[in-house]
Amino acid sequence: MSINITLPPFTSLSNNILARNRADTGGGIRVWSDWHLSVITMTHNTMVDNGTGVSVGHHVTATLVNDMFVSHTLAITSTDPVGVVLIDHALFWANDDDGLRGSAPVNGAPDFVAPAKDDYHIGPGSAAIDAGVRTDVTTDIDGDPRPGGAGYDIGADEFYRKLCLPLVVKTLP
Repeated sequence: MSINITLPPFTSLSNNILARNRADTGGGIRVWSDWHLSVITMTHNTMVDNGTGVSVGHHVTATLVNDMFVSHTLAITSTDPVGVVLIDHALFWANDDDGLRGSAPVNGAPDFVAPAKDDYHIGPGSAAIDAGVRTDVTTDIDGDPRPGGAGYDIGADEFYRKLCLPLVVKTLP
């Protein structure tokens, strides 16, 4: 399944996970506008193994901030000279072709917890941790606050370190 979005004038997509989708048009998100200029903002999304991650077309200005692109044939593309793609702090990993990379791209493993079980939370070794830029998105896909550490994480999940203290049982006199 591919998500094809014919845009109204302004659209926003935040904190989404789109994984392992396939279609004739690429499988990820394809955005276009048939009759007017449209604007889409994509923030803190995780895109994994969709063939093409994001395809921006006809009369669209797309701004992608803190999005993650993993294991695509082509991560980000603009298929129309009228389309404009602005990309900031995108994480790229294991793509055949990243396509458009934008400013401040991040290269590194996402360290997903259990992708075979559709768990795309990031682990403690993720290159996405504290690698993003400040946005207006104040929570992650689970409702956890952003930022969770020293900075904003890239993708739909914000990593939280959990401190577990040992329990000591004492018998008092």
